[in-house]
Amino acid sequence: MAAITRLRLAKRASFVSPLATRTFSSSQVNAPPHFAASFRRVPPLDNLSKRCVQWVFLGCPGVGKGTYASRLSNLLAVPHIATGDLVRDELASSGPLSSQLSEIVKQGQLVSDEIIISLLSKRLAAEEAKGELGFILDGFPRTIKQAEILEGVTDIDLVINLKLREDVLLEKCLGRRICNQCGGNFNVASIDIKAENGSPGMTQPVEEFYRSRGKLLEFNLPGGIPESWPKLLQALNLDDYEDKRSAAA
Repeated sequence: MAAITRLRLAKRASFVSPLATRTFSSSQVNAPPHFAASFRRVPPLDNLSKRCVQWVFLGCPGVGKGTYASRLSNLLAVPHIATGDLVRDELASSGPLSSQLSEIVKQGQLVSDEIIISLLSKRLAAEEAKGELGFILDGFPRTIKQAEILEGVTDIDLVINLKLREDVLLEKCLGRRICNQCGGNFNVASIDIKAENGSPGMTQPVEEFYRSRGKLLEFNLPGGIPESWPKLLQALNLDDYEDKRSAAA
């Protein structure tokens, strides 16, 4: 694996402080003071250039990581980075890893941690060179090893773990989906919903990795996007931010 340069911003202004892990239900989100102790407010609109959002979305396939990560990306004006997109972009290019990735995908194998991190570090370096502050990662890391390697690449402020009722999740996953590791198709019959989504009393390794560092926010999606999106914004103390951005446009 090629050496990875640690990416640090010279002047970093994260607007989320380390927080004790919490699991938010829809009823808890109706009490804004409950969140004020764990989150700092987003900087005023005139200070947006100084912000630095470095967040990760975790959750079972089909839970909506890409949807909510993309919405927050648009709202906060930071890149939404999905590892599946990085792999597909490399496959479509004439880059140094394209032929190797092509063979991996043809054989139905998972893309190695080294390749994923190499693609990710290249993307982060490119974004930093353009002067962009921050990113939102979608579905990565998925293992302790990946999380540890990521720690050596950049600093993660907050990890948002999305959870959804198993019956709703299964219904959403019916049919075929795209693997966020290699970009290939897989059938949902192979997904262990309980293992992916987390059963009561069970702790997933990556969740515990970030929980122990005070960076994990567990959010139980109360329903579809119309119901869940405003409550997620409220949990992140961004509930009035969307209106301010719209007013400033």
